[in-house]
Amino acid sequence: MNGASMETQSIVRLKRPLEGYFSAAPFDHGDLEAEPALQAEEKVLAKAGASLVRDIVDARVIQSVRTRTGQIINSQAEVGGWPELAIGSARPDQDGDGLPDAWEIQHKLNPNDAGDACLDPDQDGISHLEVWLNSLVR
Repeated sequence: MNGASMETQSIVRLKRPLEGYFSAAPFDHGDLEAEPALQAEEKVLAKAGASLVRDIVDARVIQSVRTRTGQIINSQAEVGGWPELAIGSARPDQDGDGLPDAWEIQHKLNPNDAGDACLDPDQDGISHLEVWLNSLVR
């Protein structure tokens, strides 16, 4: 990690034998092209974070990667404490399913039926609640 041998790192240790984890032949990866690590790193750092709206924690972690000063912390006190979060108010949600009433009406759902948040009518594996949550970061 950052030039240090992984032997000294204790985050993850594989205790099983490595047989079966590696392929003898390369996988077909389609049209993907490899790029130099530094270019790939810059692309990742340009978009990394807990959401598309970066907060102070994202900025600190990204800066520590850029300056190669990152470390594993034991407490938030080691990095200045918890960040201050903006206070907001919840959007009206009559049925308490997590979906705002206005969003449910816009998407032809019933704002009085808590069961519709977990439905997946198009069977794409994404519930209405997940669709709404994903829309928050666009």
